[in-house]
Amino acid sequence: MDHGATWPGLVALGVSLAICSLGVSGYLRLIARTRSPRRERWFLRLLAWLGAWALVAACLLPPLRERSMDSLPWHMAVHIALMFLVPWLLVLAAPRVPLALGFAVRFRRRLLRFLVTAKKKFTHPKLGGLMASTLATLLLLNGVMVFWHLPAIYDWASTRMWAHQLLMAPSFLLSGWCFWRLILGSHPRPARASMGGQVTAILVTALCMLILAITMGVMAAQAWYAMDVSMLGETQALEAQRRAAGILWVCGDLWAIPSLAVLGWRLASERNGFAEGIEARLRRGPSA
Repeated sequence: MDHGATWPGLVALGVSLAICSLGVSGYLRLIARTRSPRRERWFLRLLAWLGAWALVAACLLPPLRERSMDSLPWHMAVHIALMFLVPWLLVLAAPRVPLALGFAVRFRRRLLRFLVTAKKKFTHPKLGGLMASTLATLLLLNGVMVFWHLPAIYDWASTRMWAHQLLMAPSFLLSGWCFWRLILGSHPRPARASMGGQVTAILVTALCMLILAITMGVMAAQAWYAMDVSMLGETQALEAQRRAAGILWVCGDLWAIPSLAVLGWRLASERNGFAEGIEARLRRGPSA
């Protein structure tokens, strides 16, 4: 695969460092201004923020970048990290307020005024609701995941480093962020989806990952990607593809099963008992 020129990596790394530094400045201001236990919460969010961007840097820089460009299993692991693990950490970090505080006061006020005015002028309430809907988010996430693994698209991107770092990685981060916001609150905003929508999002996405993994692994009679065949030969390329499919399959279970367990725990904790929680959710039991 193309290890490419260094400029795409430098651009991606520069943008990542700028966003990370802006957030760190805001987190430190919040930590200095608040008292316990809020200070501890913001400190933990700062750790999640730093962990997310450290993982992004690891995916974009050597040696992991070179290994992922030469090995389809490692490539798949990077995809999973950028689409699920990094966005999960970013949502837990709740960067909305820290990013705003990272700017100087005057610039921050001008920026907020501009954003509010632009939102009123150039967006429609129905469009905003659609972008936050469970269906649109699922189409975005799973569409991005399938799109970048289509043979023609993958072979095209494999010879262009800029496509990986300036198109593929941002699309993974954005779609992953939207997905986790359905399920998790990110201070000061709650989760976007209802409990039913959260369960649906997890099950549909896990099923899509399972279908893609089975198609790439069990059902594939030959290697999909010409670049891997040219580097490894047909037999080894198919074996690598099946290992990558296994990573996709296992990673789908690793995040989906714990997520469903957490949702079950939330449901049970909302009432005195699990059965009462289910009845209240189904609107059969007494109202809260």
